[in-house]
Amino acid sequence: MTKQQEKRVATFCKLAASQRKTVEKLSVMPFEGQNMTHRRKRMIESKAQDRREAEKLLDKMTALAEAWEAGTVPEALQGITQKAQVEKVLHLARFPYPYVRLSSLRRLWEAHQHEEAIAPYIDLIAELLGRSDRQSKDWQVRLEPEEIDPVLALQKLYEDPALTELVDDYRRLVKAGITDDDTLQAAQQALQALGDPEAGEMTLVDQIAAMERDVRLRPIEGFFPTPPDIAKRLAETLNPS
Repeated sequence: MTKQQEKRVATFCKLAASQRKTVEKLSVMPFEGQNMTHRRKRMIESKAQDRREAEKLLDKMTALAEAWEAGTVPEALQGITQKAQVEKVLHLARFPYPYVRLSSLRRLWEAHQHEEAIAPYIDLIAELLGRSDRQSKDWQVRLEPEEIDPVLALQKLYEDPALTELVDDYRRLVKAGITDDDTLQAAQQALQALGDPEAGEMTLVDQIAAMERDVRLRPIEGFFPTPPDIAKRLAETLNPS
């Protein structure tokens, strides 16, 4: 095994160990033994969904560690070294090209065009506003790589968080060698092929638990859900052995 393989195995083993603790924490459901309400049901189901997402992420990071150890990591995934990169590959529908929001850019320009501080950005602003006439979506304009830092500087200068978005996701994926829709799709297909395809899906136990929550909220005449601790004591009384 090469030094790079050893480093990647160690990285993903460490990430998987941390993720396993997250799964364990999310596996503890709230309101155990308490009466069910619609609000509690929503909170339980939200946490159950978070747990399943965490399980899927754990499966992928474990599979990446095993693939690096075996020397079988697909080329499309070889630049991935971070948990956040794995998450983005799993969940993004398209590549996160960074963009500038034109309404914010026009508002900024109209308010500050005569200020000295904006002088270094005049050509950039003119180019972005002019480019909007050549693109179909007139509410935003995609940034070129060399425009990202100047736009971020402009955003920081005038404290306008709405000026641009997706820069962090873009840089995170570019660092992993994922630079456009095609390379993102290749990475997603490669990642889906690793590990357990059913990881993160609802199990039979999950489905039964969901049905039990539904039943506990239905107005069934003569039915009252017995709390688990009382049910346990009752069972012990009926069957002392």
